[in-house]
Amino acid sequence: MPPPSSVENFAGTYQSTRHNYRTFEFWLTPPQQMLVKTGGGDDGTILMSRGGRPPVAYTEIEPGVFVPADGTETFAGNVVFRKDTDGGEVTFLCLENVPIMAFERVPWYAADACTTGVKNAGILILLTVLLWPVMAVCRQIYDREGGNERIQIHPAAILCKTDHRCHGPPIPCLRPHPPPGSHG
Repeated sequence: MPPPSSVENFAGTYQSTRHNYRTFEFWLTPPQQMLVKTGGGDDGTILMSRGGRPPVAYTEIEPGVFVPADGTETFAGNVVFRKDTDGGEVTFLCLENVPIMAFERVPWYAADACTTGVKNAGILILLTVLLWPVMAVCRQIYDREGGNERIQIHPAAILCKTDHRCHGPPIPCLRPHPPPGSHG
């Protein structure tokens, strides 16, 4: 058995090459990603996790070729990493018996953890921009109808009934507050 290569070269995030690249469907069904980490020892072991499943240990049997460390055989066969010819950097991996399942290495900013954070921040900003005008209109309506009484509108009020003239039980998300400067 040849000496194991440095497993740090294989660590990173790999993304499936089978996905939509240019349409909105990319965001509806994001590409599958596989996370490869070092096994922690000097035995050439890596840990691979995909799709939220627990990581599986793989051991190197040839340079760039890994098998499950527990010896179980899988339908996909060995995991094969490919290095580019220029600098010897690992560029992708594929499953030996299913070559159409190739995964290209992606930079840190294309990993799920980063893109999910950016997507969530964007949704928060968009909702903030859309809710502020609605809340301002609601304040204007309630200020006109209620005189000096100010109404604090909780964002959840947008989802519940906001018109106090409608019949039904009081809405807990609309709370009257005294006008500024009063102690009531």
